[in-house]
Amino acid sequence: MTTFLDGPAEGKRLALQRAPVFLRAVIDQDGAVDALDLLEDEPKGTETVYVYYRDPGSLSRAFVCSRGHPCRLMESAEYRLYDPQPPGATARDNEAWADWTRREYEQMMHNTVEDAANRAFDEQTTIGDSDP
Repeated sequence: MTTFLDGPAEGKRLALQRAPVFLRAVIDQDGAVDALDLLEDEPKGTETVYVYYRDPGSLSRAFVCSRGHPCRLMESAEYRLYDPQPPGATARDNEAWADWTRREYEQMMHNTVEDAANRAFDEQTTIGDSDP
C-alpha cells in the first residue's frame, strides 16, 4: 500500500502499481484521493494536483497473484508532500511533468552526493583536529 504521511492526502492509503520517486496525488471536488502512478495517467480538469516524494527507505515490492488473474508487481511506499510544488501547468501536463521530475531528481541526487562529501570532509577534519 502507498501511504501519504502529510499534506492534503495525509492518512490516505492506495494500492498502486508503481511507486515513483515523485508522485502526483489528485483530489476531486468531493474530496476523493487518487494518485497518478502510471505513466499515461493524467489529472482530470476537476482534480487538484499535489506533488509528493517517496520517503527514502520506504520502497517495497511484491508480486500479487490471485486465482484466475495473472500475477502482477505491486510497489508500496510512504510519501511526503514536496516543497516547493511545481507550477500547476507542469503538474498537469505529462510531458512537462516528466521533464520536471528528471530535473528535480538530478538536483536531489546532486545534493545527496554533495551532502555526503561534506559530511565525510567534516568527519575527517574532526578526526584530524583531535590528533596530537
